[in-house]
Amino acid sequence: MQLSENQRNCLSQAVCCDVRPSEWTDSLNPAYSWQLYHLWANIEVLNRLREARDLNTFAFRPHAGETGDVMHLAASYMLCESINHGINLNEQVSLQYLYYLDQVGISVAILSNNFLFRKIRHSPFPKLFQRGLNVTLSTDDPMLFHLSDDALLEEYSVARASFDLSLTDISEIARNSVVISGFEEEWKKRWLGDEYKTGITFCDETKTHVPLIRAKFRSEHLAMEQAYVELLAKGEGKTVLKEMMKQFSEARDAHRKVVMEKSNAVPINL
Repeated sequence: MQLSENQRNCLSQAVCCDVRPSEWTDSLNPAYSWQLYHLWANIEVLNRLREARDLNTFAFRPHAGETGDVMHLAASYMLCESINHGINLNEQVSLQYLYYLDQVGISVAILSNNFLFRKIRHSPFPKLFQRGLNVTLSTDDPMLFHLSDDALLEEYSVARASFDLSLTDISEIARNSVVISGFEEEWKKRWLGDEYKTGITFCDETKTHVPLIRAKFRSEHLAMEQAYVELLAKGEGKTVLKEMMKQFSEARDAHRKVVMEKSNAVPINL
């Protein structure tokens, strides 16, 4: 079967079309989103069959957002629980926000990126991490880009030195790695705690070394953002924002009153 001009245009623009993989005869590669969908669909069918037979399943964790069109990340957002790379999220803040809200896993290989696409000094990894996206570190082509027998340890060492990460930051990134991973439940419970699936604040901090205050900070901010989006979807966004402004104003006035009553030297600009 030969593809028509319309079908070629459809695929070149990364729009869904009805051509099946078995019918693809064109010399050009199909669009990324088309390939991603058919990979996902076939893996999903295979996983359903394996689940029915009490077998383990396969995780679909493609390379996305390392290079190419940033909208590749839109397709991976809809089809994948986690991806590899994702550094092009730095170019599309709306997609970045969606990845944050749904905590889609992002495994970044900073040393591979440094050699191929994005120098470490320009890496968005620290920004994505600070904003609360579900990011971790990974390797990519370790035989090409690493110098030791422990490629992943290199990634963590370079990241800590380059991005001035604290031990708490490193522990959180490692915890994210286990959450994102395809390890069996018994292993995840051993490394994260029996109640880890309830939420990150229920992870055992004696195992993860992530302080509860850090976990609560992440959890509360994510919950608030998700609540804002829900309220906006209900058409209640403006009402809620006005009420929040009122509450913030009252809290500010109360704080100022306490300072002025207790301080002998009140700042002129207070």
